[in-house]
Amino acid sequence: MYNTGINTTANLNWWGVNNITGQYENFGENLNLSTWYVIHLSANEVTTTCNASKNCTIGEMVNLTYILTTNDYSNHNPSLLPYFEVTVLSSLGHNITADIREYGLSILVCSNDSSLVESGLENFTLDYMRSFCDDEDIKLDLLMETEDIPSPEPEPQPIPNPEPIDPRPDPTPIPVPNPTPKPTDEANENYSGNGPVKASAAMKPTGMPVLAILLVLLTSLGLVLRKKQ
Repeated sequence: MYNTGINTTANLNWWGVNNITGQYENFGENLNLSTWYVIHLSANEVTTTCNASKNCTIGEMVNLTYILTTNDYSNHNPSLLPYFEVTVLSSLGHNITADIREYGLSILVCSNDSSLVESGLENFTLDYMRSFCDDEDIKLDLLMETEDIPSPEPEPQPIPNPEPIDPRPDPTPIPVPNPTPKPTDEANENYSGNGPVKASAAMKPTGMPVLAILLVLLTSLGLVLRKKQ
């Protein structure tokens, strides 16, 4: 669209795509363009106007739907649009082309296909809904998430019985002093150094009486004194 007017209203039109950015040029004033038609897909709580996906678990009931609505969900009357067709596809065998003004689709899917689950596939596409009209082509995938089988927990290992602890304290050892070595005669005899050596030695017995020796010495001394007189 190429707008040069003033106070132009261009609401509630189908632009051939959901995102109308770049679909018009405005050189006028006060262009009113806030509401337009979009192709809308949903799967339970997931709603989209562009490619998206929903993760589901085994046994979950999912309602896949297609409708033509407005971008802001405001009140509208699709019958005021000109006739044009929309095609809706689904992997479950739905392939329908119909008047976009009147057609809507809702598919209830139960994600409990045991054959797919038992095949060992993980995060596979269980179903999808695809809709295209003019230049718009969007797809909503329904993905199955298989639950991982938890690994078995290891068996607990037996805990050995701890050895009994003696509550009495260990005895304190009493230190024993080392004996001081005594020098020997052999050590004195073998010394060959130049420094002084201090040594003590006990006298060895000679076998002669001390008193007899003293008497002999005194007698000899008396004889010497007598001769000098």
